Amino acid sequence: MGCSASQSHDDIIDVKNNRRNTIVVKPKASISIGQGIGQNISNDSLTVVFIFGGPGCGKGSVVHNLVNAFNFKFLNAELCILRNVAKQFNVEGVTTTSELRQLIKENSFEVTLNWVLSIMKNEIEQNSQHPILIDVIPNMKFFSKKGSMVRDCEEDLKQFELDFPISFAINLHVNKEHLINKTHKSHASVKTQQKEDSTKTGPSDEVDTSRTYKRFQKYEESVRDFIEYFKSSERLLTVDTSSGRNDIVWDSIKEYFLDSDTVEMMKPVEIVILFCFAQEDVNKIDKHRYPLKDIDISDLVNGKQERSLVNILIGLAKFLKHQKSDDKYFIINLEGVEVNLKELSKIPKKTLMFEEIAAGQLDYFIHKLQRKSKRRISQARKAQQTYKAILSTNNETLLFPSHISSDICHQVALCLTDSREELS
Repeated sequence: MGCSASQSHDDIIDVKNNRRNTIVVKPKASISIGQGIGQNISNDSLTVVFIFGGPGCGKGSVVHNLVNAFNFKFLNAELCILRNVAKQFNVEGVTTTSELRQLIKENSFEVTLNWVLSIMKNEIEQNSQHPILIDVIPNMKFFSKKGSMVRDCEEDLKQFELDFPISFAINLHVNKEHLINKTHKSHASVKTQQKEDSTKTGPSDEVDTSRTYKRFQKYEESVRDFIEYFKSSERLLTVDTSSGRNDIVWDSIKEYFLDSDTVEMMKPVEIVILFCFAQEDVNKIDKHRYPLKDIDISDLVNGKQERSLVNILIGLAKFLKHQKSDDKYFIINLEGVEVNLKELSKIPKKTLMFEEIAAGQLDYFIHKLQRKSKRRISQARKAQQTYKAILSTNNETLLFPSHISSDICHQVALCLTDSREELS
């Protein structure tokens, strides 16, 4: 059934008995693969995947990554309802749940699963060049009581599959006890920061725990029949999200999609690019611990072009556009390339959306590890390993040695991002 063992996210294997030369082994989320997945689906058929996930499972992050990495067209029941109920009664400006509830009440309109799926059929026909990802459970409280929307789904799904067979469903499984414990730990952390007595349990703790439990209970009730539908045909891909780590969950899902050839990977997400401006900066990096792939400048700029930083960044934008492999950590050595801030600043730039420059270590940017130490030697070494970072609008983290000026970091990031926008 294809299950892999879960591991603690703190797992580290020391291969050289040296703290600075350890290789970090990322854990995987356990996945259970239904034996019916992939059967009776031809290679030229449209891929249609349903996704389910309750509170605290990181569904939004998974959806974002599937859309960006595998070019899925995402259809969301909640958005379909908001757009089309208003259209049903020729009403404009319905953007909130409360407005929608009032409109449905005033017109005695019943939102049924069959109606929502019929809207999604139209959307699929208009986007048949994309694989389709569907979240069919609206995140609206008043629908949890509507039996015609969240229950008795079998006949409606069977009718839907006459036109568009569903490849499988992803169930981002959340353990109730784990979710409640997570809520307790969150409050305990706040209490510690506020220096409160950890033995006391305030009424707000009980209220939040109760609210979390009710949300989870409503979610379970709303998806029970859907999960059973896919489980009965063994088309359920169940992913354990109990690690609480979105990156671990995503890595396991991504690995499944790559191994199964369900859809073609368009581009890696959350790319990290480290810009070095001297060979000395490159030599400091432990390639065993940090699996950074070298980008050769000669692959970015042809022999007839000047090896200016602007031309290199334009070439890098083209490289990233056509990058379809699973690699997402890169290093580029710019030694010998003149860094002309005036030249960079002359390039007209449209993009202004950037997070502020942050500082951090490669352990965080690549392995999502944060470690603190009070030892002076450790603190000094970590200070030397600190990099400046900018998150671009293309979901790329651009890293620079800490001695590089913030102006250069910003101009490089802006130039690269605008070059990518010109190519899109």
